[in-house]
Amino acid sequence: MTDLDEIPDWEVIGLAGDRSPGRWPGPARLLIAALAATALFLLGVLVGRVAEDDVDAAAVPDRLAESASAPPVTAIAPAGAAAVATTAPPTTAPPTTAPATTAAPPTTTPPPTASAPPTTVAAPATTTAPPTTVASVEAAHQALRNWWVLTSSGRLVSLEAGLAPKHSEVEAPVDATDADRGGWWVIDSEGRVTGWDGADSLGDLTAADGAPIVAITSSNAGDGYWVLRSDGTVTAFGDAADLGSLSLGDGVEAVGLAAAPVGAGYWIALDNGTVVPFGTAPSLPDARDLALAAPIVDIAAGMTGYWLLGADGGIFNYGEEFLGSGVAEQPLPGPARALGVLDDGAGYLIVTTDGELSTFGAELDLVPPSLDQDEQAIGLVRFFVG
Repeated sequence: MTDLDEIPDWEVIGLAGDRSPGRWPGPARLLIAALAATALFLLGVLVGRVAEDDVDAAAVPDRLAESASAPPVTAIAPAGAAAVATTAPPTTAPPTTAPATTAAPPTTTPPPTASAPPTTVAAPATTTAPPTTVASVEAAHQALRNWWVLTSSGRLVSLEAGLAPKHSEVEAPVDATDADRGGWWVIDSEGRVTGWDGADSLGDLTAADGAPIVAITSSNAGDGYWVLRSDGTVTAFGDAADLGSLSLGDGVEAVGLAAAPVGAGYWIALDNGTVVPFGTAPSLPDARDLALAAPIVDIAAGMTGYWLLGADGGIFNYGEEFLGSGVAEQPLPGPARALGVLDDGAGYLIVTTDGELSTFGAELDLVPPSLDQDEQAIGLVRFFVG
C-alpha cells in the first residue's frame, strides 16, 4: 500500500466525509480562496442592507408623526379676510382638506350693479312741492266755496261765482262765525247775536255795558260761541267754556279771537302783536317784540298754531307754515281787514276793506265780491253750502 505522505500534493483528491485537511493543487486553492472572499463580501453587503432597511423601517412612524404634526401650508387669505388660526387635527382634516377657498371670496360682496342707480334714488323734479299746497284747482275752488265775505251792510257774499248773497238784515254787524250744525251767527255793535240758516241765538250782550265788540268765534263743537270785547273781556255762550279774559289798559286793544284746533281753548290777539292763550290753546311765540310796520288786525288758527295779519297785509306765522304775505309778494291795494284759512291749512286768504282778495298757497283767479256803494268788507265767514 502506498503511503499517503508519499503522494504528491496535486495527486490528493480527498475523500467524501473526510474531515482531515486535504492537499489541493496551488491554482485550485487560489480559486477557492477568491470565491470564498467574494461570498463573504456579498454576505456582508446583504447583511448591511437588511440592517439599514430595519433602521429605515423603524424610523417610518417617527417621520409620519413628524409629517402629521407639521402645520399645513397656510393659504394667503384675500385682502380683508380674517386669518384662520385653528389648525385642523391630522386624523380628521389633513392639510389638503382645508383649501384656501374656504375663506369668503371677494365675490360675496354685492356687486356695484346691485345698488340702485342714481336715477331711481333722486326724486324727480315733478315731486317737488308746487307753490300751491291745495290738491287741485277744483279742490281749491271747493275750499273757497266755503268762505263768504261779511259786509258792513250785513250781507254774506260768496267767493264762488253763481251763489247768491245772503242777507242777515243786521244793521251794524261787527263779525260773524259759523255753526257746525248748520247756519251762522252774526253779532252787531250792540252785542246782539242773530242766528241764520238754522242756527239759533244762544245769548248776547245787549244788556251788558262794556268796551266795543270786536269778534265772535264758535266753539269746536259748534254748539256755542265766545264774544270778545276790545278790552280783552271774553263772554261764553252755549257749550263754550268760560276760560278767562284779559284786563287791558289804555294804549292796547284786543283785535281778534281764534279757537284752538283741539280741545277747549282760544287765543286772544292784540294790536301790538301779543297773543295770549287760554284753555287748551298752546303758548307760542308772537310778534310783540317786532317792529311792526302796521298794527295787527286779525288772527286765524291752523292745525297746530296760528297766523297774524297786519293792516298792511303782513303775515306772521307761529306754529304754521309761511305761505306768503300781502306786502312783498302781492301788495294789497288797500288796508287788510280779515284773514281766513282754507280747509286743513292748505292756504289762507286776505280780504281788504274794499273787497279785494288775495290767496296764498292756492293760486286761483278770484273775482272780488261785488260790493254796493259805501259798503265795506269787514270779515270772512266760513260757511258750508253742501
